[in-house]
Amino acid sequence: MLNGFKYWEAPESEVAGLFPGVRSCDLCGQESRCFDLARAIQPTGASASAGCTACLRLGRFGFFHITTMGYLDEQGLTWYGDDEPEEETREFVVDASGTATSTVVERLISPRTEVPQEAVEELRRTPDFPTWNEVSWPLHCSDFMIYLGTWQPRDVRRAAAERHRSPSEVFAEMVEAGEERLWLENEDEWSITFHAFRCVTCRALKGAVDLD
Repeated sequence: MLNGFKYWEAPESEVAGLFPGVRSCDLCGQESRCFDLARAIQPTGASASAGCTACLRLGRFGFFHITTMGYLDEQGLTWYGDDEPEEETREFVVDASGTATSTVVERLISPRTEVPQEAVEELRRTPDFPTWNEVSWPLHCSDFMIYLGTWQPRDVRRAAAERHRSPSEVFAEMVEAGEERLWLENEDEWSITFHAFRCVTCRALKGAVDLD
């Protein structure tokens, strides 16, 4: 497991872009575990191909992340809908006589969750995990959640036992509405990839179903 990252408690095997073994860091010259920087966020003009975990913690490079509130890149957190002002749309309503009429409906943009700048910077300095589809890094209690890795049913059962809850209840709370049907009491392994997260503050769990 990689240590020293606030939002990462998954096994090292789940880190995206981590080179096997030890190699020389292009940024500090030290022999260490290094990341492939082909898609990393680097300072303007930099062209390093390998960066070590120590340099990542120091902010000498970072990683792009997709979060539930927006894209995190070198500019910071770019919110979804930044270029989508509130607007009026028209919807058709059918009355009891069967007559369709057009009515104006105001479309409200969801309020933003304020995320501290230090949390944004911390996530930029956090490794990423491989996915089949775009899995967004979730937030809870106004902070990014801790990535725990990919879970199997046994991991949900363990978490449920720690919370003195039933596994089905814990799983249902972790997933989106309608996905609770994926839980089968006697199943030992999933054919899906299930990414698990835990809240830094209240320790609530969140899961993301990632289908190949």
